Formats: sequence, C-alpha cells, structure tokens
Amino acid sequence: MKSLVVIGAVLFMAFAVSEISAKCCGRGKHKFCNDCEKTSVFGHRKCCGAGSGHGYGCNVLCCSCGSCRSGHPIITYKSGWLLHKKYSCVQHYGDAEISDMDDLKDTWATFNEIDRDNDITINPEEFMDALTSGLMDAENAHLLASDLLKSNDAEEIGAFLDAVNEEDSAADLARMIVKEFRAMDSNDDGFIQPGEFDKDLK
Repeated sequence: MKSLVVIGAVLFMAFAVSEISAKCCGRGKHKFCNDCEKTSVFGHRKCCGAGSGHGYGCNVLCCSCGSCRSGHPIITYKSGWLLHKKYSCVQHYGDAEISDMDDLKDTWATFNEIDRDNDITINPEEFMDALTSGLMDAENAHLLASDLLKSNDAEEIGAFLDAVNEEDSAADLARMIVKEFRAMDSNDDGFIQPGEFDKDLK
C-alpha cells in the first residue's frame, strides 16, 4: 500500500512538472535550434521544442512546447546569397545559461507581438494576420506551411506557398487557419487567452 502511495506521488509530480514546462521555442535562428539541431520542412522537427507529439510538443506558433532544445549556439554564415544563404552551427560551452525567466519573457513577447490591440487575448483576425505574415517570411514560410499542411512533401508545400497570395486559394487558407485557431481556443470563447497560447502564461 505504501509503495502505491509513493508511485502515485511520483506520477503526480511528473504530471505537474510537465504541465508547467510549456514554452515558446520558435523555429530557430537560420533554422538552427539552440543545440544546433536543424528545423526542416522534410524532417519531423518543425519547431525547436524538445517535448513529444506533433511538432515535438509545440503548437503551430511554436509555443506551448514541453520544453525547448537548449544550448549556446554560435551560428556563422558560410556561403550563398539572398534566399540561398548557408550557415553553420557549433555549440559554445561556457557558463552562460538562459534562465526560465528569460524563456517566460520570450513567450510573453511572442504573445504580445500577435496581440496588436493589447487586450491580453488573441482574436481570430490577429491570429490570421500572424500566420499570414509568417507565410510571407522567407526564413520560416516553408516550416510554417509544412506544419499547417501536416505534410513534408516539398511539392505540396511549394504549391501551397505559391497559392498563398492568390485570391482563389484565400478561402482554403482561411479555413486552415480557423481550424488551427479553434484547436488552440480550448474554452471555445472565440479568443486565445495567454494560458491557451502557452501553459506557462496562466
């Protein structure tokens, strides 16, 4: 009986820790996470989260991740130009560490960037604008499109991105973004509150 109580306490603690460790991890700088792992359209890592599940535990905005991949990367330009630049990444092993408070500040910064009217909720229009502008961002467009489509097919992603600006496909894009919005709006009130955006913001 005593061992059952101990097992129950351990399981409760593990669940509690997993519930408070959500973060915004982003898609990395020049597609490198903090541990020099790459985000990729063709791989399973769309975000720099280290959790489990679709997108490695992150939502479509790379927030609400179980935890972020950690490290201290030094990213340097190697070759190429414009959209075809190539970078390399090596780990820096120093004594600097990113604190949980810095992670929380980054998460709030991401939320506030989307929440243009500063009402501490993200409405459907703000969400639509954030994802649409993300699809226009040359560095992150392929990863975001791959995440929205739930596909790693380069041809499908390319066709989707080509169609983003076309009037004919606006309704399809809007339906896809509304579906993502509803998935994040867990209390179904038509707004994404900070705690729905990322569990750490409750």
